[in-house]
Order: sequence, then C-alpha cells, then structure tokens
Amino acid sequence: MTTKSVQPYTAQRLTLRSSISFSSAKAKFEKLTNRAGNEGAPALEVSGITPEGFERATEATLGERGFKYFASYPHSTWFKLFSPRPVPQSITYVLGNPLIARTMLTHDLRAGLCVPVRVILLQEEGGSAFVWDEPSSIIALDGCGGAEKRELREAARKLDEKLEKLLRDVLEV
Repeated sequence: MTTKSVQPYTAQRLTLRSSISFSSAKAKFEKLTNRAGNEGAPALEVSGITPEGFERATEATLGERGFKYFASYPHSTWFKLFSPRPVPQSITYVLGNPLIARTMLTHDLRAGLCVPVRVILLQEEGGSAFVWDEPSSIIALDGCGGAEKRELREAARKLDEKLEKLLRDVLEV
C-alpha cells in the first residue's frame, strides 16, 4: 500500500545584487568552484576507497572557496526560442561539498533534497544577481529530534555562511 504525506514549509529566498557584469560574475563563479576541473569528470568511484581516500579525492576537486561545481543549466540559451522579447542571460548552478553534505546527511538523509545546493545567476540591468534558497531554512525540517536536530541546523547555518561568502566574493567589484 502506498501512502502520501504532505509537509508544508517556508523557505528563505535570498538575492545578492551587484554592478558586476554577468560575464564577469560567471567567470569568477566558475573559477572559484573549479568548473574546469570538474566539468565532464566521472562520478567518484567509491568501491574499494577508504573514507580518508574519499576525503582526499574530494578535496582535490574543490574550488578556492571549498565548493565543487557539479552542473549548470543555462536556461536563457533555450528559453529565448519561446520568448517574444529579449531574454536576459541566466544560469542555474549546482554546487556543493560532499564533506559538508556528509555532516548533514548523517543527521537526516532528507537533507539530500537540499545538498548539493542550487543558485541562479541572473543578468540584470546594470549588473547581475544571485538568487538561492537559504539552506538552513529548508534542511532541518521534521524527522530529526533533540540534539541531532540542533547539530543539523548548526551545520546548515555554516553552509549558509560559506555559500553567501562565496557569492559575495563573486559579486565583488
């Protein structure tokens, strides 16, 4: 028998804007998340690897700010086919750090719905912006209790800070 449950929640959607151009923000973001070193790379094979070996292999793929590029979706490249007006550039990025995710997944596997994180880079008049859902507002919902939930929220807040610092660094003029 299949059952369905619904869990309403409220997320915090954040936006950082800057006068930096879209192309400059894109280049800085991709450099700081090591896109060149991760794009097209096969998934890390874990059979026969030790936890220490996994950590070393993961650390080798991280960018300068401790995040790894996983994927990007340049929606504006295809959406312009359907829009009657010019479409500003936009790219949704998937990025993360499996070593940070491990901390959260230890407490609640459903955190995997939120890590790796997604951010969208938008071209705006006079600059660019990043928009994302604050990880701590959506990671530590129900299903984890007591001290474990506090630890999960603390890890998610650290992710919030680290992610925002990365995005601020990218948008710095």
